[in-house]
Amino acid sequence: MLGLGLALLGGLAVGAGLTYAGQKAAKEEHKERQQALRLYEKETKRIQEDIRKQTQLNLQQLDLQRKQQVAAFQQSVAERKIQGMRALSGSQVALAARGLQGGTAGRLLETIQYDTSKDIGVIQENLRNYLAQQELRKEQYRAAGEAQIAQYEAQLEMQRQNVEAQAPTFWGTTVPIVAQSFATSFGLFL
Repeated sequence: MLGLGLALLGGLAVGAGLTYAGQKAAKEEHKERQQALRLYEKETKRIQEDIRKQTQLNLQQLDLQRKQQVAAFQQSVAERKIQGMRALSGSQVALAARGLQGGTAGRLLETIQYDTSKDIGVIQENLRNYLAQQELRKEQYRAAGEAQIAQYEAQLEMQRQNVEAQAPTFWGTTVPIVAQSFATSFGLFL
């Protein structure tokens, strides 16, 4: 019986040693996972910052394009006004030279003014449509950037949860090792 008690104590000592070694190894593995997580977090933050910068650059580029297009549309309006004034004054001179006055001359001059006004209205409508499209593009760039950032954040959160789930616990490291030690000790007795 004394031999059985000594064997049991020896098995428990081995079990305690294994438990300590198992806990130490589990803690080291957890530290390594935490260190890898910190590197992953750092890289994720860098990527997210790159996405923010790229989104900002895209928005700045859109703003420059918008400014260029607005200037081009304004130039088109100014040119069309000048063409209309030239056509109107040229027509007035031509009509006066022919001696035309009254209703026919008035209708011709009104038609020139109407056509000029109509053309300017089309140019302005095109500008409004362009600006609306630019606003939509800006929102799309912002949304795409935010979606990418959120995706990286979700992946990072999954990594955090994974590391946390694998943290060593009393029930996860000590109990299984002690149970194995008991099984081994009792196996020695049989």
